Amino acid sequence: MRSIELDSGIKEIEVKNKRGVVQTIIRVDVNDVDGMKKIASVITDLRNLSVECQAEVEHKKQECREMDKYQMAVVASELRIKYLNKVIGRIDGIFGAGTVKNVFAENYRKNPDYMPDEFALMDLLDKLLPEVAKLYEEIFAENRKKYNIT
Repeated sequence: MRSIELDSGIKEIEVKNKRGVVQTIIRVDVNDVDGMKKIASVITDLRNLSVECQAEVEHKKQECREMDKYQMAVVASELRIKYLNKVIGRIDGIFGAGTVKNVFAENYRKNPDYMPDEFALMDLLDKLLPEVAKLYEEIFAENRKKYNIT
């Protein structure tokens, strides 16, 4: 029987903490032509998160006028967590299940109920995006050379 070997297009990026200890390895599928668009979409959603969340909080305030400021703070926190969980789900969908928990493993070990805020997630994506872009550029250059495309 004959066989062939194909490159899956999965490339790896190490994520280290400030002490240089590898927290996790993020796997990027450079064969996914929609990958950069997906990441950019998540970044846009993170930037809009506070506006969307605040709009929903204002709506809740109108619905529940009898709530005191502490109850409203709890509602606002729950709504923020709801939006953050959606974003975390999308990040995990792009890079693989458990990506966010692995990146913030130290935080989760200290507090199993840890929830990274939008700024921690944005920091991750802001640092990851240029590295992902380089991987896409490298594979594009390799393929142009391989298939003699000028």
